[in-house]
Amino acid sequence: MTETDDGVFARIVDALDVGIYVYRLERNDDPGSLRLVYANAASTTATGLDVATIIGTPLGEAFPALMQTDLPATGLAIARGGEARRLSDIVYEDDRVARRVFAVDVFPLPEQSVGIAFTNLTGQRGAELQATQTLEEMSDAFFTLDSEWCFTYLNPQTEPILERRRPDLLGKNMWEEFPEVIGTPFHEAYERAARDRVTTHAEASYAPLGRYIEMRAYPLPDGLAVYFKDVTTERRIADQLVLAQRLEAIGRVTASVAHDFNNLLAAIGGFAALGEAQHDDPASAGRYFHEISLASDRAVHLTRQLLAIGGQQELDPATGDLNEVVREFASLLAQLLPTPVELVLDLARQSVPVFADRSQLEQVLLNLVVNARDAIEEGGTISIRTSTQAPADLVHDVSVDAAWLQVTDTGSGIPPELAPRIFEPFFSTKPEELGTGLGLATIYGIVSQSHGDIYVESVVGTGTTMTVVLPAHASSPVTAPKLLSGGTTSPRRA
Repeated sequence: MTETDDGVFARIVDALDVGIYVYRLERNDDPGSLRLVYANAASTTATGLDVATIIGTPLGEAFPALMQTDLPATGLAIARGGEARRLSDIVYEDDRVARRVFAVDVFPLPEQSVGIAFTNLTGQRGAELQATQTLEEMSDAFFTLDSEWCFTYLNPQTEPILERRRPDLLGKNMWEEFPEVIGTPFHEAYERAARDRVTTHAEASYAPLGRYIEMRAYPLPDGLAVYFKDVTTERRIADQLVLAQRLEAIGRVTASVAHDFNNLLAAIGGFAALGEAQHDDPASAGRYFHEISLASDRAVHLTRQLLAIGGQQELDPATGDLNEVVREFASLLAQLLPTPVELVLDLARQSVPVFADRSQLEQVLLNLVVNARDAIEEGGTISIRTSTQAPADLVHDVSVDAAWLQVTDTGSGIPPELAPRIFEPFFSTKPEELGTGLGLATIYGIVSQSHGDIYVESVVGTGTTMTVVLPAHASSPVTAPKLLSGGTTSPRRA
């Protein structure tokens, strides 16, 4: 370059807000011989170094840490006739320069010289790093999609919810990886966010994962940002609160009616017994009084169920062994099952302490097995399991010593739309002649009054597991009774 050209070049380059260094190659095969011959004013701002202290020095002497990067070899290749190249971000730090991040472009100049244009991106990259770190550490899931619906970023929390590894999804099309989303409220929310450039929201059950998901989609210049979380527990609790309030109201009415009805039935039964004993011709009329007695006995049993539903029974709890109750009751339970249905006991090796009214515990066990039997259309298995520990694959909030009773069947399962209603009094999916709709409601009432809890897991076409948890001791009631499983119809997930 001529002196005039140098002056014009210097004025132009000094006006730029991008740092510019010009290096000249002195030895054709040695990148360390790249010597700094020019630096503009913006370079001082970018690096913090006074140009006068480094002008004329070789690259490795002025910036020793750069020798460990791609820059020296790139500069050598371009000075020898190579084409311009943009390098990935270069992080530089030494005893004079605080840690900084630079965007770097290297381009050819005459006379075996190269220009290096660089911009300090430390603040920008720092903000990006902080944002990324926040996304990586946040408790909810987050991912981004490009305009072709391909994943461009997923944070760690997406893995346990989507049950897929991040590397397996990056760059993949969302609709191809999760075709079940198409046609759901989530699909509509995604499409509207992308089409109308507005934030959208959806909350619904996603059957393939057995979860309730809440999501928000935010439009980006070249795609979408999606925030979502698993709200299954929150949704269950909300459903449970509504159901518990409904059951409480039903229970109060039921209990009130049952008390009065029970008093009337006691009188009917008493008079019928007297008539049966004192009638002059018991051979001809006694059988009618006997039927009155049987009817009153059945009515008493019914009112006991109603009282159990309302949580108004008089209980006589004591500490016993759950294993013993199951063993002694198993022969009766087996007689209730048709030949193609097998009863399997899987009892804990050690005793399982339980604090409950034994007769009511037997009622719970009886109702669970009968309900399981009625769900099996042909042959199948009913398993009864006891333990002092919660099942490993069950999500629960029990933090005290407890007795766990599980009854699992290989029946038809509970349809998801019916699951929230299974503990309602008089609600039944069976034909009228097979049930009153009081079996499960009675279980719920007894378990609640016994300071226990009940969980239900069901898969249509596979079967149902009902898990009852009761206090092990009088001093350790299970956390406030609540129906944690009325809407759970997903398979277990370990």
